[in-house]
Amino acid sequence: MSKEGETYALIGVATIGLGIYYIFRNPSPSYPDNDYELVIKLSKDVEEWQNSFHGIPNKIDTKIKKLAKIRNSLCHDKQTTTIDRNKFIRLYEEIFEELKNHYEKTNPQKGYCVVM
Repeated sequence: MSKEGETYALIGVATIGLGIYYIFRNPSPSYPDNDYELVIKLSKDVEEWQNSFHGIPNKIDTKIKKLAKIRNSLCHDKQTTTIDRNKFIRLYEEIFEELKNHYEKTNPQKGYCVVM
């Protein structure tokens, strides 16, 4: 599914009554040029994904903490003024893919109900 240039993928679910499915933004081929905007926007995505899951595997949780450490360093350490953008984006995309794969393994149903 696409909406104004963004790709969406179902990777999280919360059950309330019959069930509500959450849709999260898939990593986009275009990212903000500003490092601060990049780390804040992408970190918000990851936090949203993380809040939708219970029992995230340690491997994924470790990557999320690594991403947060890079964000915190840029935002709070006065000596840090830039980041390795490619590394940060690659880590973000790995987290997305691993959460998506984890969701698909733990929720093998084939039919999806998508609420937009």
